Amino acid sequence: MDREKQLLNIIKQAQEELSVLKNAKRIESIQHYIGKYYKLRDSYGRGRTWSIYYQITHIANESLYGWSFEKNPEGAIKIELNTYFMNEPLGEEITSTTFWNAWYKLLNQLNTVVKDKKIYNSEGDNKHA
Repeated sequence: MDREKQLLNIIKQAQEELSVLKNAKRIESIQHYIGKYYKLRDSYGRGRTWSIYYQITHIANESLYGWSFEKNPEGAIKIELNTYFMNEPLGEEITSTTFWNAWYKLLNQLNTVVKDKKIYNSEGDNKHA
């Protein structure tokens, strides 16, 4: 019985060590995505598409994370500051210039809405008028 326990301990230690090695190898294999920018086409399946832009910023729990933004054809804007990207980025890799140009275009659109005093509070009052 002692030999069985001994072998089970050896197996357990080997599995733990193998898990650590696999995790390190996985992190090493996705490390090169950090700092890169991507653009992904999205749609509701009705022919109208828009782009989701995202940047990979870090690895956590052996997965890629970053932030993203998009504006759909109906004008809904979505910004996610801690987005999970699974195993690999989706879409096409783009330059930082393309990414930041899209970001500043979105900010300019938001600033125009505020500047044109189209922002209302929950009571319907225009506080910027």
